[in-house]
Amino acid sequence: MIAWFRPEHVQTITWGGNPAEHGTWNPATQRMRPRASFDAWKETVTGRSLPWTSAERSCARELGEAIAAEMAQRTRAELARDCAITTR
Repeated sequence: MIAWFRPEHVQTITWGGNPAEHGTWNPATQRMRPRASFDAWKETVTGRSLPWTSAERSCARELGEAIAAEMAQRTRAELARDCAITTR
């Protein structure tokens, strides 16, 4: 198995209002009032990397195929050697 670690890409996202603030219920009118503020609210996203580009995915796929081909070739050589030993 190969683990391909990529660097973290810290990103700040600006939202229209804090999503944790909810509207309020007015029992007199039996209506929901939206939150009072839609001031910009910023969230810092950590622990994520940038998406893989198509070139990076292609390179990773080619590496996997090359490793699989090498392992298959080594397995065939080992089997041929083992069979030659047992048939003597």
